[in-house]
Amino acid sequence: MALTATGDWTIGVVCDGVSMSPRAERAAQVATTVGAARLAAGLREGVLPETALEDAAAHAGRAVSALAASVDAAPACTYVAGIAAPRASGAPGSATAGRTGCPTRAPAWR
Repeated sequence: MALTATGDWTIGVVCDGVSMSPRAERAAQVATTVGAARLAAGLREGVLPETALEDAAAHAGRAVSALAASVDAAPACTYVAGIAAPRASGAPGSATAGRTGCPTRAPAWR
C-alpha cells in the first residue's frame, strides 16, 4: 500500500498479490511503488486525473510483467488507485478512482 501527497492531491495505491502466481508479494510491491510514483509525477505535471490514473496503471503493469521469468511463471496482482483533491473556495472536493484485476489488463474507471 502507498499513501502519499503531491501538491494538493492525496494519492492512494493498494495492490494484492494473486496467490496462485509466483512471487505475488513482489508483484504487489512493485505495482504499488511504480503506480504511486507515476501517478504523483503525472499530477505534478498537470495531467488530468483520469489520464494520470490510466498511465500509472499501465506503467505498474509493465513493471510487473518485467518480473516474469517466463510466460508460464508470471507474477500477478490486483491494482486499485485513487486520488483526492481538496475543497476549493467552498466548492466540493473531487475524488477519482481506478481499479483493475491485474495491471497488465485495461483499467476500469469509476
